Amino acid sequence: MNGLETMYYDNGKAVKLHTFLDKNKKKLMDYNVFYIISFNSEKDPLTIKFGVAMKARDSFNRLKSYVISHGKHQSSNKCLGVNLHYLGVTKYNDRGHYTKTRIWRTEKFLKRYFKEHKMVMKDRGSERIKSITIKTIIKIANNNDVGDDIETVIRKSKRNDPKPEHKVGDKIKAQWTSNDVKRQGGKKGWYKAEVIKENDKSIIIKFEDGYEKLVKIDDIPNEIFMRKSKR
Repeated sequence: MNGLETMYYDNGKAVKLHTFLDKNKKKLMDYNVFYIISFNSEKDPLTIKFGVAMKARDSFNRLKSYVISHGKHQSSNKCLGVNLHYLGVTKYNDRGHYTKTRIWRTEKFLKRYFKEHKMVMKDRGSERIKSITIKTIIKIANNNDVGDDIETVIRKSKRNDPKPEHKVGDKIKAQWTSNDVKRQGGKKGWYKAEVIKENDKSIIIKFEDGYEKLVKIDDIPNEIFMRKSKR
């Protein structure tokens, strides 16, 4: 799809995500990934989610987090389990910012496309859509070549550092990780938050319970998954 190396695609047929990860952990090392998945817990079986993982050596853990949150397939409970419909990859390159990668630009294009065509599920984030086939998503992506990864020269001058996409006042949903649970208690998951500070290297977000968290720019694709307009 759109210049990505296909690691999994079977003409739209899904495979159990936990089974795929058990067999392909080593293959996922050092790859940026673009994935299309669905959850058995969804009320509407036509709902799918797409996303990316671009942190070095962390693609496996990003996908594994879905299995931890939604469980493995069980015959006794049909609501458990995550289905993998597509997985495209590119080799991780530490000489370029994530916004310069084919993976990231592909996701950004699809988010914009589905939003413009009013296919995004209301209040579910810009990566959740329904009533569309995997073949159609791939066709849409292939019709817009976003280009190859671009290597950038890292400079010490702040003027040349990439700026965070999220700005002060943005309303988002952010991941509550195991480290957050250790500090604050509660449960892992995704919760509403607001960007309260930003600089060239990171942003600080504040959850509704008052807990503040620093997120580095390179971690933003994994830590933050939804951006809303300012209230």
